[in-house]
Amino acid sequence: MGLVINFLFLFPKDLIKDLFGMFICFGTPLSIIVGLLYLLHVNAKQKAERLKQQRVEMEKASDNYYKSLKDLKLNPTNADLKQLALELGRIYSEMTRQLQGVYGITLFDEIKLMNDINAACAAATATANVLTSETVEDRLAKLVELKEKNLISEQEYEEKRLKILDTI
Repeated sequence: MGLVINFLFLFPKDLIKDLFGMFICFGTPLSIIVGLLYLLHVNAKQKAERLKQQRVEMEKASDNYYKSLKDLKLNPTNADLKQLALELGRIYSEMTRQLQGVYGITLFDEIKLMNDINAACAAATATANVLTSETVEDRLAKLVELKEKNLISEQEYEEKRLKILDTI
């Protein structure tokens, strides 16, 4: 009996409580063993379901993260998209940290996140370098000229003017 009690400390209290309930009802060591095997089976099944659900959630987080990177590539100067990509990447990173080693999942860290985001924004950096070859004054003067020739609307003028001023 001492061996059985020492063995029981390896299991969660819920299982032990159920096991003692079976012992009181049936009173035989065989019923304890059968009950223990049943509880182990149920516990393993529940764990497998939890892991499956976590895997599905992680795949969804991965899809969301990579979609946000794709959107960021299309609009690399959008700070909101950059922030969203970073947030979704951190969610995905945390999930890989929790499941590291399960299903062969490797750790996805902050350095990988920043590398992905910087790569998605690389086109914006290259474009900004080309645009900065003109001075801010030249660009604003060109914008005024386009507005005076009615080639752009007042709203477009204001939007572009603010973008130019933001580069200062």
